[in-house]
Amino acid sequence: PHNAYVYADRGRAYLQLKQLSKAMDDLNRSIALAPNQSQAYSYRAICLGLYGDYKGSVADLTRVINGDEHSAETYALRAHNYIMLHEYSLAINDFNQAIMLKAEPEYYINRGQTYAKMGRQIEAIQDTTKAICLDANNAKAYFYRAKLYIAQKDYHLALDDINSYLALDPSNSKAKVLRDNLRN
Repeated sequence: PHNAYVYADRGRAYLQLKQLSKAMDDLNRSIALAPNQSQAYSYRAICLGLYGDYKGSVADLTRVINGDEHSAETYALRAHNYIMLHEYSLAINDFNQAIMLKAEPEYYINRGQTYAKMGRQIEAIQDTTKAICLDANNAKAYFYRAKLYIAQKDYHLALDDINSYLALDPSNSKAKVLRDNLRN
């Protein structure tokens, strides 16, 4: 094929099949044929991230964002790459953008985890709390917030969150062990 969109679509299909080499070949062909088409850059960024080329992934995602695609998902994906590069402040900025565009619980959880990596426990707790406010059935938010409370030695609140987590996911053995440890 000589159509950039066909290459991008096939590259996406290869990506979904975890055939990264074939995906990269098609996405590079798509970009060569249509250098301003953001879709191929988005998919290639995912491939690059899977290869561990986080700088390359950030570069492609930056190109997508600068090309007027301001989706929450693109900002969140770039934030994850920044985390892998230990560029936490840049990750926070991108999670802020993602949240402004689409206030998803997952973005709050991820930003909270990034704050925690920076030693900013209060903001981390606030973000996981916001995720719980947006989705009271988000087990992951309860688990992460419990871990944050443990780090602050607030074991009573940690136990409350682990109990909430276990109400949503009663078979999780790690949470059961954590609950038992908190009770003692």
